[in-house]
Amino acid sequence: TIFAKSESFKSFVAIDLGLHIGAGAPWGDRKTEKASVVYIAAEGANGFPKRIAAWKKEHDEALWKGSDGSSSRELCPFYLIKAAPNLGLNNKDTIELIRCIKASECPNPGVVFVDTVAQTMGGGDENGSGMQVFIQNCAALSHILHCLVVALHHTPRSDPERMRGSNQLDGAVDTSIYLDREDEDKFEVTFKIAKMKDDDNKQKFNIKLKKVVTRIDSDGDEVTSLAVISVVDTAVVSSAETALDMNSTQGEKRLAVVKVMRNSPTELSLTEIGRQSGMSRSAAQYAIKNLIADSFIKKSISGHYILTLAGRSGDVNGTSGWAEKTESTQ
Repeated sequence: TIFAKSESFKSFVAIDLGLHIGAGAPWGDRKTEKASVVYIAAEGANGFPKRIAAWKKEHDEALWKGSDGSSSRELCPFYLIKAAPNLGLNNKDTIELIRCIKASECPNPGVVFVDTVAQTMGGGDENGSGMQVFIQNCAALSHILHCLVVALHHTPRSDPERMRGSNQLDGAVDTSIYLDREDEDKFEVTFKIAKMKDDDNKQKFNIKLKKVVTRIDSDGDEVTSLAVISVVDTAVVSSAETALDMNSTQGEKRLAVVKVMRNSPTELSLTEIGRQSGMSRSAAQYAIKNLIADSFIKKSISGHYILTLAGRSGDVNGTSGWAEKTESTQ
């Protein structure tokens, strides 16, 4: 499960995960096994095409665009179901859902996302027997389709760090992930492993999103959505700061520049980087020059500066410099 209070970017994070799995691309410096993905958008379904368009605009076209310039199902097999099957009262809709998936272009998905538990309960009681029926139906999906099922769920107002409803769901899942949005004024959330039966459950990732203009409508207004733009392991960030040798003045300045740019959703000018980092123009320019040489920063067409993929992930190898450990799509 992925659970969080309302407006904590659950769907955006799940879309980002699903599209990376579909593309077989690393996520948060973690390998993914390429697989077809079915996403059941039972809540806010009409907004999902816009969200997917925003993601594609912000990520490497090689992940999803074919040689003819169109979206490629082979490169990134991600299939959207804009409906709310009833998984909380009986198994009738589950049987029909499995039949439809088996008859579709994606008969053997590796992952099925259910967004959300509440919208697929079909009137079932999430505090009682309805949750047990939901769990049984998800287990049937997983067993018959041989796939992972990821359910998105809300938290109660009284306790934002646990899943709403019966604790049967928490007992049944192998892994649960809590999204913690500490500052409602920022497009940021912390991805925390709350439970993992067979692995380290202390992992955390800092996730940043940005507003993306997907198109201009017929009235000339911008149509926007959000997209995840970076996923950084908090342990990697900590080791990165250590590896920069904080006794070194240049190391401090390099780190200050990268921190400023990570906190910005847009590209920055030299003047703005210097202002936000508290450095003189010449000091900022020298730090940027070194970071460009180490492939952490690049100059945009507009002449401003943006982080590279390595700069966003913050991977560090040793204490002598910065090195990109693996290609990321963030």
